Amino acid sequence: NVTSSIICSGNPHLANIVNQEKRKKDNAIWTIRYISECIYEYFPDRVINQYTIFHAIINAIHPKNEIRFIIRPHPLESIEKWNTIIKKLSKKNVTFSIDTKNFNQIYKDTDVAIGISSMALIELNLCEVNTYSYQINISEKDFLSNPFEEYGIKRITNPNELNAILNKLENTDSKINDFHFQAIQNIVKT
Repeated sequence: NVTSSIICSGNPHLANIVNQEKRKKDNAIWTIRYISECIYEYFPDRVINQYTIFHAIINAIHPKNEIRFIIRPHPLESIEKWNTIIKKLSKKNVTFSIDTKNFNQIYKDTDVAIGISSMALIELNLCEVNTYSYQINISEKDFLSNPFEEYGIKRITNPNELNAILNKLENTDSKINDFHFQAIQNIVKT
């Protein structure tokens, strides 16, 4: 008796992302998507959580032009809590909203994505969205698990970098690691 099996690893969803239609910037309004993660719910005693990071990002934004700031909550997070937070916010030239749409609907209208270590950052980066991992005051052992550089995700490690990114939004090309991207494309073709 011979038993054989195939073990699949990784995220098969990445194959679908590689085949997505390339995104195009078609309006003057910039969209920043904050990819939230369930930190406070699991680690309420930590100083750094999704809410403190959100406020750090908001405090760093001083746009001259209109910006849409969209929060993408983790599926286990309370949307009501996020609604309560954004109802209290007022920032010149910034419109806040919450998004729970399917991934296929969000990548086309995202110019900049900021999160910590979410798989959504990798997915958005493969769709040529400028993606950043917020790592100010976060050590590797705390929350970080993705190989950021392999996927072309840039690290934000100090407040000056965050300010520069948010206040000089430019329509730049994605910095996807060509070797890694090609490898995914080859897997999809086979």
